[in-house]
Amino acid sequence: MSARRTSRVTAVSAHLLLRATALPAAWPGAAWLSEEQAGRLRPAPVAADSEPVALDDQDRVVLELLARDGRAGYRELAAAAGSADSTVKRRLDALRRSGVLGYALDLSPAALGFPTEARLWMSVRPSGLLQVAQAMAGHPEVCFAALCTGPSNLVAAVNCRDAEDLCRYLTERVAALDAVRSVETAPVIRTLKRTGTAGIPASR
Repeated sequence: MSARRTSRVTAVSAHLLLRATALPAAWPGAAWLSEEQAGRLRPAPVAADSEPVALDDQDRVVLELLARDGRAGYRELAAAAGSADSTVKRRLDALRRSGVLGYALDLSPAALGFPTEARLWMSVRPSGLLQVAQAMAGHPEVCFAALCTGPSNLVAAVNCRDAEDLCRYLTERVAALDAVRSVETAPVIRTLKRTGTAGIPASR
């Protein structure tokens, strides 16, 4: 949908991400969980002796539905595939063991005690851009950092415990990076959607 067809959108700014130095999957926020809690979030190990798996039409229906809603139950999946609940369960267990199927958990930082989120649009001296991006990737507050095009050449997403924690991060850690010329801090008021839907390949 183009922005001009949405009457309430007054402006759009698009930027190209050139290189990411920090991604949400590697954010150390899970370190605040107990080992038992973290273990429940880890993917099941893939069997070392697993053989190539051929997907049939029922598999594709089930996987496409799971791509849209990873919390879909066996009854819903079975109805879509025209199969029995027990059959779908056995097949999904087999696909998980073989590594074909995996679940990615998108957990709100607030659930781990970091309710204050912000996006930093940073202007960094070109000669120090990569160094700053790599340094920020090592900050525990940063869950995403990437070089980008546009008026700002570095964008970062940070998770903090409260406004004071965000202030400390900006005035102590970011301020210590000499190549940073300016920072625009945009607080996240509410997140409506975090990830997109993955597509299912037409063939394998």
